[in-house]
Amino acid sequence: MPVSPEPVTVLYIEDNRVNALLVQRALTVHSTFQLIVAESGGAGLAAAHEHRPCVILLDLHLPDMSGEAVLQQLRAAPETKATPVLVVTADAAASVQERLLTLGATAFLTKPLDLRGLIRTITEVAA
Repeated sequence: MPVSPEPVTVLYIEDNRVNALLVQRALTVHSTFQLIVAESGGAGLAAAHEHRPCVILLDLHLPDMSGEAVLQQLRAAPETKATPVLVVTADAAASVQERLLTLGATAFLTKPLDLRGLIRTITEVAA
């Protein structure tokens, strides 16, 4: 009997429920993904430490702290330092992208999301 692949746990730190549902629907098409949604930076940091996701999707505009601050805390913690973080935002300014990549973001995805590109990127960085 073939062994099913280990699920890829994806944490999406996003306060907009519509965006979270869109990503959830896109990922449920592929049985290899397990999505956890956190609606604030603090909840996202707690979920990252508790669930140890394979990939983190991070919105920049959160109700309790900036996505940049979340990224800095993820990179400072030994448990999440090496976890790929994909920044997901509508702010596509080159200066923002450069700053976040310098702070340790793995990739930068702009909204509206190209869902096929998102799945491809998650698959690449989770490997």
